[in-house]
Amino acid sequence: GEVHDNPDHHRIQSEIIANMVKAGRRPAVVFEMIPRGMQADLDAYIAGGGDAAGLGAALKWKERGWPDWAIYQPIAEVALRAGLTLFAGDLDRDTIRAVAQGSVDALGDADRARFDLDTPLPKDTEATMLRLLSDSHCGYLPDAALAPMLAAQRARDGSLADAVAEAASKGDGAVLITGNGHVRKDWAVPAILARTHPDASVLVVSLVEAPLEDTDTGNALADFTIVTPRATVIDHCAELAKRFGKTKSEDAKPAN
Repeated sequence: GEVHDNPDHHRIQSEIIANMVKAGRRPAVVFEMIPRGMQADLDAYIAGGGDAAGLGAALKWKERGWPDWAIYQPIAEVALRAGLTLFAGDLDRDTIRAVAQGSVDALGDADRARFDLDTPLPKDTEATMLRLLSDSHCGYLPDAALAPMLAAQRARDGSLADAVAEAASKGDGAVLITGNGHVRKDWAVPAILARTHPDASVLVVSLVEAPLEDTDTGNALADFTIVTPRATVIDHCAELAKRFGKTKSEDAKPAN
């Protein structure tokens, strides 16, 4: 798990992979940031002898809205130098958008089964996830938008879990490079893998920024947590207020 724009997190991730290689492991590396529809582009670039420095441009990293490729590059450098296989993990953006807009046909039956989407969430888990989605958008999202967004989050978690399982089955395990929300042990990728691949061994390393927040349940959401300084100090609620066209007086109002 990571905070996407924190260079320390990606440096630590690269060091973890390098140490695994030194210990004799050869895991595949799965990236949330690469949609699965770009797997062919990823494979072609590597097969053509492309290096880590140019990988971001080849995958349209900046155009797709991710932080500077330079902070992710150390991960790719370690992986390519060791000859590790790289995998795309996330759903394509159009599919995510369709699910988030309530389309029931965005995913086929086979994908829904592989992503474990037909397993209903416990009511308390669903309520907690909906609240966290609302909080993460500072209460600006209308209530009607939360359930479709939750469906999209679950679909993305399912896709990442499926990609990790596929990558691990083809080699010596897999390392998932992704945000902290996707590696929560209570409902995200680890929980899905526990249901779909009960014999799999999963270890969660969560990289977080100080100060460390308490969890809702008091249960650990990761096996190991590494706390780093903050990379940036941004008022995300102020940014969302601009995006949603809220005024200061409106900011104080609860979401409808």
